[in-house]
Amino acid sequence: MQIAKHVGATPIAITRKGGKVDELKGAGFMHVLQAGEDDIEREILRITDGQGARVVFDPVTGPDLERIIKATCKDAIVFIYGALSHEATPIPVMHVLGKHTTIRGYEFIEVTSDDAKLERAKAFINEGLSAGHFQPQVARTFAFEDVVNAYRYLESNSQFGKIVLTLD
Repeated sequence: MQIAKHVGATPIAITRKGGKVDELKGAGFMHVLQAGEDDIEREILRITDGQGARVVFDPVTGPDLERIIKATCKDAIVFIYGALSHEATPIPVMHVLGKHTTIRGYEFIEVTSDDAKLERAKAFINEGLSAGHFQPQVARTFAFEDVVNAYRYLESNSQFGKIVLTLD
């Protein structure tokens, strides 16, 4: 969200859990939608004044991806970087064809395995941190010896932010 705002985008968060709505708003999201409660397609189109989303990052996929894709603009790009949903992921083919939507997978190794990309990414993040544009969001810190509990906490999906292991 911080990166999106920094580059001039309007970030819209979608959560499956109502309990995360306030956390997301507190973190700076102006627009937070809840899957199963909000009409995702209608709300994204409303927020974008009918234009639709230009870039989508989806770690979940599943049935909501269809509604998200329908709420994209012409030539939008949808990055899928996870598959947290165990449900089928329908693709609205006619929308993809009619609006020239690109759907692609993304893995961080695309950056970490390319030295030039990695250096650009590190510079961008370090500059953003130094300038105060980016603030790390830490959910909880665990000692390395407590890695099992850290992993259990991660699996609970109740965290908001990153889980940090310390080596002290």
